[in-house]
Amino acid sequence: MDLREAALTGHNAPSRHPWELARVQVLLSLLRDSVPRLFDHPAVVLDVGCGDTFVIDSLSAAMPGARFLAVDSALTPELLACHEARHRDFAAPIQMFRRLEDAAVAQQNPIDCVLLLDVIEHLEDDVDLLRRLSSHPGIDDDTVMLITVPAYQSLFSRHDRFLGHRRRYDRALLSEHARRGGFAALRTGHFFSSLVIPRMLVNVFEPLTSQSSTRGIGDWRGNKFVGALFEGLLVADFRMSHALSRLGIVLPGLSVYALCRRSA
Repeated sequence: MDLREAALTGHNAPSRHPWELARVQVLLSLLRDSVPRLFDHPAVVLDVGCGDTFVIDSLSAAMPGARFLAVDSALTPELLACHEARHRDFAAPIQMFRRLEDAAVAQQNPIDCVLLLDVIEHLEDDVDLLRRLSSHPGIDDDTVMLITVPAYQSLFSRHDRFLGHRRRYDRALLSEHARRGGFAALRTGHFFSSLVIPRMLVNVFEPLTSQSSTRGIGDWRGNKFVGALFEGLLVADFRMSHALSRLGIVLPGLSVYALCRRSA
């Protein structure tokens, strides 16, 4: 979860939004396909823009042999201390930093995977961050980077502004920005196709609603049954679109992903 959204619950979400839970399953599926060594060999994962660490906390359960380096410039000393104490009992080591340079000092082995999960849409110059990563001492030609971003500028809404988004992407734009940043997109795609039409309807009716009505996923209060049903539908949505993509049929979706390697 974005730290701006986490602040709605005092960084202590009572329950997780089904979108978050389903997205973890999407990420696990993409990583198992593209970087299988993460799951059966010692590996190093660098999560840039880690937010409240829910994603890597979840991934660490599936990658007990991995070591995680988490970076987010919005982390305060108090949050760093809190997460450090909480991560002591985790099977996979998780170290947290406010700066990419600090993580580079702590990193000893080559990085197997970089995660940029809903991060670069916040940056005025997203290509600059990608260039910094392409020259990072731990990233080599075997490192796989997974980028996810919100899809379609036409769906830009009040919620994007609340989160501090500067843009939304399509597959071509994401691939082009990755190329300019020193990475080649090996595969791109969408997920959560079923959410595109609801999001379009939200944008249509948004001018009729109050400016103060914008709320983040950290404010989720749905019951367990509804949450589990919503999560299951989103996971099924991804599996269907992922299977179709293997046949060359790419459905639109609310999120875009790119799996990249550093350019030669």
